[in-house]
Amino acid sequence: MHAHTQARAPALVRAPGPRTERRHGAAWWTLPLLAGVAYGAYAWFLARDERFTTAATVVGLVSGVLAALVLAALAAVRPSVPAEPRAAGYGAACGIGVGYLSALTGPSVLWSSVLGLLVAAGVAPAVLYRLSTRQD
Repeated sequence: MHAHTQARAPALVRAPGPRTERRHGAAWWTLPLLAGVAYGAYAWFLARDERFTTAATVVGLVSGVLAALVLAALAAVRPSVPAEPRAAGYGAACGIGVGYLSALTGPSVLWSSVLGLLVAAGVAPAVLYRLSTRQD
């Protein structure tokens, strides 16, 4: 061993100092974009009903674009919104999204609404817990 080698701090330890608001520059738009593409593809798959139609393609495209826009809007307002409304927003977005996908499969509107409410009621507290326990 060399006498001039020094022990280094682990890579996960950060130096103290002010945190920047935009740690991940491209993440605020790439993650919503990828989620919108996946959501739109799945909506198209459910809407096509084993045949290729223009209506199913429109449903998939519009669903994907709307999902991406909602998630991008939630990410864009992140620094200025407290944890509770942000958790409610993510819960509502997930609940509406799952309820809509459920409605595309053919069950009643009541079942799709109940499923969406159950998903929203589960996602909102989970996101609130995550936001409350994260150190900023």
